[in-house]
Amino acid sequence: MATQSQDLPTIVLIQGSFQLPQVYEKLVDLLGSRGYPTIHPKLPTCTGLESSDFPQRSLTEDAAAIHAKLAQLIEQEGKTVFVVLHSYGGLVGSEAIGEELAWISRKAQGQPGGVIHLFFFCAFILDEGQSVLGTFGESPDTDVH
Repeated sequence: MATQSQDLPTIVLIQGSFQLPQVYEKLVDLLGSRGYPTIHPKLPTCTGLESSDFPQRSLTEDAAAIHAKLAQLIEQEGKTVFVVLHSYGGLVGSEAIGEELAWISRKAQGQPGGVIHLFFFCAFILDEGQSVLGTFGESPDTDVH
């Protein structure tokens, strides 16, 4: 069993869309106190509400932000990464994490680091080309006052 944080994977938490990043602070702190380096990248669609481009942000920007963070951790720092995907984060992570970031692919090429596991909790998992709206339909609770 690993006893030092350098032996433990880095945990990357990809949040859901209807929570502020602060909702995950206790989880991030707890994992850190157990020795797990934990990173919770900000999603463009969940931050910067006052920005003029906020209404145009989408899954594409969120996936790009996560891909960039994972590429930094894996390709530049050689980290082994365990990804936790919550709710909408399942869609973001599925889009962001390509085969080139997988630990097994990198090992076959003699490269260090990579994603070792995806943990989807209360998360969306859709087949390629599917959408949440197309799969589940419109929510009857979309009228917000």
